Amino acid sequence: MEQVRRRSGETTRRAVLSARILKTTPLRGPIVPRLQIRLLGTFDVALDGEPVRDFESDSARALVAYLAAEPGRAFSRATLAELFWPERPEGAAVSNLRHVLTVLRRVLGTRVGEARFLISDRTTVSIESSPEVSVDLVELEHLATTPVDRQGAVQAWERAAGLWRG
Repeated sequence: MEQVRRRSGETTRRAVLSARILKTTPLRGPIVPRLQIRLLGTFDVALDGEPVRDFESDSARALVAYLAAEPGRAFSRATLAELFWPERPEGAAVSNLRHVLTVLRRVLGTRVGEARFLISDRTTVSIESSPEVSVDLVELEHLATTPVDRQGAVQAWERAAGLWRG
């Protein structure tokens, strides 16, 4: 039973990733990601096609990049505080993290009634994994592993190469 659940979870994750890569769903057609995060080359974030520039600090940009590298993965707040502010006492590091999360909620538009791209609770933080969120690094990883014998492999590899911005 656990093996079936694991396979089902893997299948669901693959379906979400494939939909994000292909920018389509069987029922709705083309999907335009609302949040686009570019980590390859110059760091860049766009929300609904508009550049996001109000991060206030390098820590905020670094946290977005760190979380976006693995969308859907919940990171412990304690781990993030220690990772981003190792020289600070624990309380100060956690306070810094809370401040940065407040900034990110504001700039990523996670107010009531809007899409929640930044997901956080009392113990964890993550970037949503959905077709509405596009991360070039994640797309590159998926495209670069396209089997040679699969139809469309050349196009997938060309798309992967085109993701890099220097």
